[in-house]
Amino acid sequence: MVSKAMTRPEDEIIPWLPTSLRRRLKAFRETEDFKKRDNKIPTAAELFEEIHTRKKGNEKVFCDKRAKSVWDEYQRLKLNASHSGVEVNDDALFLQAAGGVNSKGLVYGLGNQTQAYYERVGPSTQSSPSTPIAYAPSMYAQIVSRLQKSEEQLNATREELTRTKEEVKQTKDAIARIESRFGSSSS
Repeated sequence: MVSKAMTRPEDEIIPWLPTSLRRRLKAFRETEDFKKRDNKIPTAAELFEEIHTRKKGNEKVFCDKRAKSVWDEYQRLKLNASHSGVEVNDDALFLQAAGGVNSKGLVYGLGNQTQAYYERVGPSTQSSPSTPIAYAPSMYAQIVSRLQKSEEQLNATREELTRTKEEVKQTKDAIARIESRFGSSSS
């Protein structure tokens, strides 16, 4: 229920929420962390960092050596990609840093959230752990591209239909003129 309260306007009074929680909610909404949120889905790396770090003073500390190692590798890959000038998908870099997908179809550090970021491609996803992984939003981009092509084809078909209707109308008008000439001259 508190998540519902988070979606309501800041100044709205939420009667079912106890006063103490309402005050805490208001204070939370005023923090910098909350203001930074813009309702976007975090990247796989951002999710990993949020899950695997805790604040110790003013700095974030990773929960274990493996998490720190994955993060360092991700940062290294990201730095190399930025220096090369080639635009690389951030989630693809994280997938590489995390060591890919394990035999259970999960990426280290993401657990069951793996499916939110990566999708298996191929006929058999469970039997073959070596099935290539594709970034889910790239599938989305392909779908959008296909949809745009379909819309373009639909618009072209509509234009063709409009031209055909106009030709039919002109033909009907011509036939009507011919009939009126012959019809009026024969009477």
